Amino acid sequence: MKQPRIRRPSGAPHTPRRPVDDQHPSASGSHAAPDPADSQQRDQVGSEVERQEEPTTLARRSGSSRVVDARDRFASTHRDDAGGRGGLLSRLRPRPWQRSRRPIVITLLIAGVLLVAALAALLFMPQFKLEETTVTGTGYVSEESITQVTGPQMGRSILLADTSGAADEIATIPGVKDAEVDRAWPNRLRVTVTEREPAAVVKNGSATHVVDLDGVVLPKASAQGKSLRTLTVKGEAIDPERTQEALMATLTTIDPALLKQVTGIEASTPSNVTVKITTDSGPKTIIWGTAEDGELKSKVVQALLKQPGSTIDVSAPHSPTTR
Repeated sequence: MKQPRIRRPSGAPHTPRRPVDDQHPSASGSHAAPDPADSQQRDQVGSEVERQEEPTTLARRSGSSRVVDARDRFASTHRDDAGGRGGLLSRLRPRPWQRSRRPIVITLLIAGVLLVAALAALLFMPQFKLEETTVTGTGYVSEESITQVTGPQMGRSILLADTSGAADEIATIPGVKDAEVDRAWPNRLRVTVTEREPAAVVKNGSATHVVDLDGVVLPKASAQGKSLRTLTVKGEAIDPERTQEALMATLTTIDPALLKQVTGIEASTPSNVTVKITTDSGPKTIIWGTAEDGELKSKVVQALLKQPGSTIDVSAPHSPTTR
C-alpha cells in the first residue's frame, strides 16, 4: 500500500533521505551488527588512501592555494645539492684563461733563472774583471792623477764599477772641467776628460798663478807654451784681494772680440782698472775704471779704436774721451 507523499513547501531546505536501514530498525527491533569483514576492508582502503595522500601536501603559505608535491620538493632539493657540489668543483677547476697563463709564467721563470745565471757569470768570471783604464782628452792634466782615482776599482767586476762616482772625483782634479767614465767591455774603464782653458796669469805680490775665464786657478803647467795676458795687482794696492777680484771681473766681462786684443790688465784699487790692448796702429791704454758695465765699455772702445790717440777713457762710458 502506497503511503501518501508529503509535499515539501517551496523554499524549505532539502533534507536527504536516510537509508531504510537507518530509518527502520530490524525486525528484531535493534540495529544490525557491523560485519567484521566489511570493517577490515574499510580500514585497508583508508590506509591505502592515507598512503597515497602522504606524499602530497596541501601547502597554504602566505595565503597561497598552490598545491606542492613533497616529492617534487625532495627532487628539487636533491638537484640543488648536486648542483652545489658541481658548482664547487667547477670553481676549483682552473679557468681557461688560467690555463693559458701557465706557459707564460713558466717561460718567465725560465728567463729569470737564465738572467740570474748570466749575471752570476759576469760577476765571477775572470774575463770580466777590470784590468785597465784608458784616458783621452788630457793635455796638461796628468793621466796618473786620473788612474789613481780608478785604481781601487781594478780587479772588480765591470758590472760593479762605480762610473758616476769616479767621474765626480776626477772632475775635482785641478784643471779638469768635466769628466765621463764609461765601461769598455769586457775589462776596461774609458775616461774622457775636458780640461779648463787658461786665460791669464795673475800676479799679486810674490804670488803668481794661472786662471781661466771663470777665475778658477789652474796648474802652472797649463800656461806652458802659451802667450797669456797678465793681470797685475800693483804693489801699492791697499786691498790686494779686492783688487784682484776687480781684475778678474774685468777679464770676464770684456767682449770676446776685444779680449783677443787684450795683453794685460792692472790696477792698484778696485776702481782704477787699466786695460792694455794691441791694435794695427800700435798699443793703446784703456782707462776702464771699475769692473761694472763691461759690455757697454767694450762696445765704446771698439767704436773708438780708429780714433787718433793712444789712450781711451771709458770709466764714464756715456762720456768717453780719447787723447
